[in-house]
Amino acid sequence: MIRPHELKPGTPIYVFSVGHLGDSLVALPAVHAIREAFPDSEIILVSDKVPGEQYLMSWEVFRLSGVFSRALHYTAMNRSLFSSLLELSGTAYKMRRLGSGPLFYLINDGAKSSMVGRHKFFFESLCGSQMLGVSNALNPYFEKGPDGRLLPQQPRYRRLFDMVQSNIERTLSFKSDSLIHPDASAQIFAKHLMQSGSDREFVAFGAWSKMPCKRWPLERFAEVGRFCITDRNMIPLVLGGANEGSVGEELIEEWNGEGINLCGTSLSESAEVLRRCRLYIGNDTGTMHLAATMGVPCIGIFSSRDAPGRWDPIGHDHVILRHWVPCEGCMLETCRHGDTPCLQGITVDKVVEGVISLFQHNSVSDRKLVARAYSCYRKS
Repeated sequence: MIRPHELKPGTPIYVFSVGHLGDSLVALPAVHAIREAFPDSEIILVSDKVPGEQYLMSWEVFRLSGVFSRALHYTAMNRSLFSSLLELSGTAYKMRRLGSGPLFYLINDGAKSSMVGRHKFFFESLCGSQMLGVSNALNPYFEKGPDGRLLPQQPRYRRLFDMVQSNIERTLSFKSDSLIHPDASAQIFAKHLMQSGSDREFVAFGAWSKMPCKRWPLERFAEVGRFCITDRNMIPLVLGGANEGSVGEELIEEWNGEGINLCGTSLSESAEVLRRCRLYIGNDTGTMHLAATMGVPCIGIFSSRDAPGRWDPIGHDHVILRHWVPCEGCMLETCRHGDTPCLQGITVDKVVEGVISLFQHNSVSDRKLVARAYSCYRKS
């Protein structure tokens, strides 16, 4: 248990976090809680970087939070033992130079004990930092009920926040808004783009995933988009990574040219665009977590590869769709059955029902969500 007021002036606070867009976004409430606990301390991110990685890494997300002053990176997956040791030695040297301080270990539960043990030795013995959050990382990943089904898990964003709270001797506030701050150029970009919609509202789609087993059929997204256009008079926007541009083009073609393909826009631009949308509809991806971070109600379409609830988006005003199958919890990236029955079981009608329910329970002014009162967890 840390008493912030007892830390020596100038003691740095370290945060260890690795992963891509979604992993980093769900850690933001915990990160802001650390800033609240140590308002005058320098907070430093320690993270990895993967050579040739095409997906967003932690620092690209956390730099928009306004919490961190700098980041220390080490290169993951070096080709040789010597280069790995050299890289880690450099990180340890930098941390020693900056000063010993507590390190919050923001790693997902279910981590391998061997990996956690290596990290603990490195950060405590070589870097001189007290590592906090070890027990959280070692929690069992899956738990089953008497009927053999996976039990719903506490969302990861809440688990990480609770871990921080359990190590601080003062009550911290859970922050779920203003977690990242798009820059001025992103605000200009979004304002110019969305002025073209006149009085029509915008709906964001995230229709792809790097994992095949998370991809709801594209033709079903096309059907839902047609409903939003014809029944709700909305303008669809397709968001995602630069490598997903063809997905956006295909959907807009299905919508007879209606909509805007924004795949490949920057993180800051995407965040500001999402902030101005009425709702988000899409797969369990980083784009969904970005929408939730910006306060947008989400219709999240989840496969059953993971535990229910674990990757729910931040907030309570979302519709989560998940279809139970006997092979739930497989943790595969590609379905062994070929057709991903857990996603096939989620119909277009279920998603349309979610759209209607969010319209009934939310009001919008100037294309910005100002009232959010609907919360449900649905299993098809």
